[in-house]
Amino acid sequence: MEFYNDYVLKDIRERIHFWDIIFNQKAQNLEAESILQFLKNVILDSSETLFCKMNALKEMIDWTFLDKIKQRKTISFLLDDMVNINEELLECYRLKYLALFYQKEKEDIKDIIMEKCGDKNDLVKAEAKYQLGLIMFFDSNDILDRSDFLDAIVRTQLIFSEAASIEENRIDAKLLSLICSYISNSINFDLQRTKEIYEQIRALIFEVILFQINNQAVPFYLSIGCNIARVHAIVSTKPDNWIDYKKGFNKLCSDFYDITNINYKNNGIYRKLLDRTNERLKKEIIEPVFKYNYKATLSKIEVILSENDLDGNIIEFLEYLKELLISEDIKAINNYQEGLKENFPMLTEDDLDSFKRSLDQSNVSEAVYNLLFAIQRLTPEKVLDGVVYSCIKLQANYTYKNSIEDVRNDHIRDLLWAQKFQVTDQTRQGTSQEGKSSGEIDILILENNMPYSLLEALNLDSLNTGYLNDHIDKIYKYDTLGYRYNFIVSYVKIKDFSAFWTKYINHIKEHKYPYPLDSIEENLGDRYCYPNLKIASTTLNRNGMKTTLYHICVLMQE
Repeated sequence: MEFYNDYVLKDIRERIHFWDIIFNQKAQNLEAESILQFLKNVILDSSETLFCKMNALKEMIDWTFLDKIKQRKTISFLLDDMVNINEELLECYRLKYLALFYQKEKEDIKDIIMEKCGDKNDLVKAEAKYQLGLIMFFDSNDILDRSDFLDAIVRTQLIFSEAASIEENRIDAKLLSLICSYISNSINFDLQRTKEIYEQIRALIFEVILFQINNQAVPFYLSIGCNIARVHAIVSTKPDNWIDYKKGFNKLCSDFYDITNINYKNNGIYRKLLDRTNERLKKEIIEPVFKYNYKATLSKIEVILSENDLDGNIIEFLEYLKELLISEDIKAINNYQEGLKENFPMLTEDDLDSFKRSLDQSNVSEAVYNLLFAIQRLTPEKVLDGVVYSCIKLQANYTYKNSIEDVRNDHIRDLLWAQKFQVTDQTRQGTSQEGKSSGEIDILILENNMPYSLLEALNLDSLNTGYLNDHIDKIYKYDTLGYRYNFIVSYVKIKDFSAFWTKYINHIKEHKYPYPLDSIEENLGDRYCYPNLKIASTTLNRNGMKTTLYHICVLMQE
């Protein structure tokens, strides 16, 4: 206490000097408990300046990672003692430092950060969203299933995007949002989108470096961004264009080891996040490219490995690449065409024939590329799943419980975009309800820049049949060509959702459509097993072709 009593007698100028020079000198001779108590007193003193509180908190974290203060005591202080902090900046740093200890107290720390995601202060809210994104990014690397990993990365990207939208200058959140988007698009083999995102990442990296202060520690998100640049260089390399294969493999080896050998000498969670992300980039992006693009180079690798003047690193890399290439005989896929057809219903006989021809000609890269391109085609099931997923996320987000239609539609559009759907919103097209001029489509889903499906949405607090009829009729007014599948989504706020749904079904059976009603499916929502989300479909015979309108009703939070 004597240490603290002496401190409180100092004026502000003396305290600034104290934190710059004196504290570390004095602290060397104190017991850990005395240091901790002193720092606590400074941070919790309501009359203390923010500058001094920030310095005290920083010193507490530094001394903790030097193992001078026990981690559990620092974590306990951050969790329990700093709950009534009034200074927004101090609260932001509290959240930042809590995230550093995420591996130690996952549930408690995540709960606090998620709670702060709804804070009234935008600065605190943005920081909470950013830290939540970091721990979601960290956790995503534990997911083994590829599809679940992709889903987690998409959710993480949305959180970073929200943080960046709340606070304009969150370049860290912007960069990590783009990085997540790059990863998901790369795994989905969306080459054009991946290239576009990479250019945005490169521009942001340049901006960060431009404003980097000399000798300032490199932020870990910049390290990940730089690694994305290295990954992009590797996946963009085309061995078919090489003239000197030995030189080409040397460059490839150098780029590869630049990624795998990077070492971030800072806090444990950032270092582990970087390491785990690098491993995921290697497994999910680089190795598939190696397998598909370098199969034809196997004989070249054998020749180079037979030489005597090779560096140890290049030998290790070429042995790794060789093992990777021979571990999977891609031609074996030829034996599973029926399985491909069963698992990927969007594939046509022409797709499978083209795939087989390319394999027979040993053109593995072309075979795989064309097959992956075909698999990305839209199907009604794929779009329905995407819309349902977006509705689930919207309904779970308390922010949108009382929102107007346009705000909810914007979020649905963003969620669809994050799932890699090509979407536009409120496009001027077709005729209006009065038939006088172009109307506005809530969301238009495209495939390869061609219209595929319309989505119209509305708020309902009862079965307002007139309002519902207007929106159903608007779809057919807007759809001047006759898309095979369209969607109408109702954001419902009502007490008895089951009774509402029964009335809704009866109404769409009796509705006067512009084309003959062919059939109705009432229980499509059963496949999702959510009592607060109902799905039906009405199929019309439009000039000899069946077109389907999916009706989705989601019960919003009270």
